[in-house]
Amino acid sequence: MATLLMNFTVLSKPELIADVRRRVGEAAKECGFTEDEIHDLKLAVNEAVANIIEHAYEWRDDQPIRVNILGRPGEIEIHLRDFGKKVQTDQLQSRDLEDVRDGGIGIFLMRSLTDEVIYDTSHEDGTELILIKRHQAAVASVSASERN
Repeated sequence: MATLLMNFTVLSKPELIADVRRRVGEAAKECGFTEDEIHDLKLAVNEAVANIIEHAYEWRDDQPIRVNILGRPGEIEIHLRDFGKKVQTDQLQSRDLEDVRDGGIGIFLMRSLTDEVIYDTSHEDGTELILIKRHQAAVASVSASERN
């Protein structure tokens, strides 16, 4: 069963992304994640919040982003809930990484730096993005048990 570690709301201002990253880092540290794991998680959250600001809220800086951080042994969940334009999951894709330019790799980064990326579009308005990160040690022990 997951335990709620933090619950807060920020406005969709790009300058507030750093505060979200800081709080996620604090929660991950409290859960025993390594510095490298925390760095990866913070980068994934940075990309997720930036995508919410750009795509769900179309750069409006007065809209709420609700953040819930949950922990359980070996993993952390970051729930980012917006009330803007709903994500069209069938249209989600990163651009070709061979196409070197700014932007367009947020989804790739989120999927690469976390263990699960879930888009919950069941809400009447907006989307809830859930990022799940597991301790490397926990992932390694599960993989080892699956081989035996």
